[in-house]
Amino acid sequence: MMNNQLYVNSAELIREIYDDYNITSDDFVSRAPAWIYNALDELNFIQAYVEKTKEDKIEHYRCELPDDFQGLIDIIIGDTKAQLRSPHDNNYKTKFKDTIEDKDIINKSFDSTTKNKSKVEYYISNGWIHANIEEADIHIKYKAIPSELDETLNMYFPLIYNEGMLRRYIKLYIIRQILLRGYKHPILSLTANNPVINPGLELMSIRNNVRVACNKFNKDRRENIARILTTTKI
Repeated sequence: MMNNQLYVNSAELIREIYDDYNITSDDFVSRAPAWIYNALDELNFIQAYVEKTKEDKIEHYRCELPDDFQGLIDIIIGDTKAQLRSPHDNNYKTKFKDTIEDKDIINKSFDSTTKNKSKVEYYISNGWIHANIEEADIHIKYKAIPSELDETLNMYFPLIYNEGMLRRYIKLYIIRQILLRGYKHPILSLTANNPVINPGLELMSIRNNVRVACNKFNKDRRENIARILTTTKI
């Protein structure tokens, strides 16, 4: 990994979790990248994004979004560029993040009269792309948080700001998820009233401060760093 003081591979936090919290199970490691993406989403601060593509399949009128999806650029279904369902629909709603379509595009479901029509349309809801085509190849061009392969774990992990409060937040988030899955820790508990031993309470208490700490970089600098990181490490 490139030695850059602003960004680090979040896989580093896995090793810190073992040392800081004396975790004796490895079951959580395969889920850790998705949990880290979820923690970043929960904080909802603006980050640097890179452009990515994914080839997938639409089955039964839908396709799951990539785990690292942060905003849509465009979608090609079959050989046709798909159109976002008409904004004149009364149930249409869209939000924007850094001028790209956000992951929470909500739209009215397609009914039987709109499916398989010549116009290829889609909407996004609850982590899925919904289309009016039952089955087809799909090409998704989207914005994502930069990621990097950790060779020891042989898994891709998101790159994160090397900010102490953010690192702590993500570790607490992972510990909370581990406990939610039934892991018994000798000290930590999600039912305790003390944030020192309840990671869920501490997460809530530090969330705003973490968000402020991570919003200190301007957009141009974030995007420039993302480009450097993703074009010089391979």
